[in-house]
Parts: sequence; C-alpha cells; structure tokens
Amino acid sequence: MDELDKLLIKGYMHLSDKIQRQQKRFEYAEWLFWQQSFMSCPDAFDANGNPTHVARYDKQVDALIDLEAQTNLNADILTFKRDYFQKFLHSLPAADYDYLRDAYYAGKDIPNNPEIDQQALNECNQIEEATGYRFNLPVTQAVDITADINRNMRQVLGMLG
Repeated sequence: MDELDKLLIKGYMHLSDKIQRQQKRFEYAEWLFWQQSFMSCPDAFDANGNPTHVARYDKQVDALIDLEAQTNLNADILTFKRDYFQKFLHSLPAADYDYLRDAYYAGKDIPNNPEIDQQALNECNQIEEATGYRFNLPVTQAVDITADINRNMRQVLGMLG
C-alpha cells in the first residue's frame, strides 16, 4: 500500500471534520458578504485618493448563491461517503476499528496491519465508485476488469474480505 492509499483512508477517517470545515468556510463567506457596503458613489475615493469601485450587488448575490449550492452539493457527497464508511467501520471487530482509528485518525505510530489496511482501502474504493454513480461524477471502477477471470475473482473476493 502506497502513501496515496493511506491518504485516502485517512481522508475517509476525517470526513466529519471536512464537512464541518466546509460549512464554516461558507458561513464565513456569507458573513463577509453581509459586511460589505452595497452603496457607492461615482466620486468616492479611498484614504489614498484612489477611486473606489463596488462590485455590482446582483453579481455578488449570484456568486453567493452559487457558492451555497456548491457547498450543499459537496456536503451531500461527503455525508454520503461518511455514512457508508461509518457503516463499514461499525461492522469491523473492535480491535480492527481501534487499529484504523489509531493509525489513520489519531495518527499514532503503530505497527501496520496490511490486511485491515487493504480491507479499508477496498471499502474506500467501492464508496468512491458508488459516489460517482450516485452524484453523476466521473466513475473509477473499484475492480479492474481484465480478460483474466481468476484475477478478477481474486479482486472481488479480496474486497469481500
């Protein structure tokens, strides 16, 4: 398992944090929107004598609405991923769950467990594929279909654990 695979698992362990950070960023953008003045005068100058220009409020409203729509979509995607990954985590034995939590959430330096790592990676890949289908995003197949039937079956059986 390479570093990108480990980062994927770590990202899945931190999905709740990502959802909260994204919501806070939108709230801050909305706060900034309401802190600005929408009034302007053609002869207005700043303290340095430079003319000031206020962006048209209708364009700013459109941008805020677009940002809110994108934030909501991203929150839906992340919530979908989080819910299915949580189902996977709760299906694991306590020792395996503790290993994943300690290794990928808490970042503790503990011995690797390649079997559990691979199982978590397979689950992440399946969730990524399901997310692509659910939200009409580009889909990457969790299983690489080849002409070698035995290889295909080993991949599928490996995902089933």
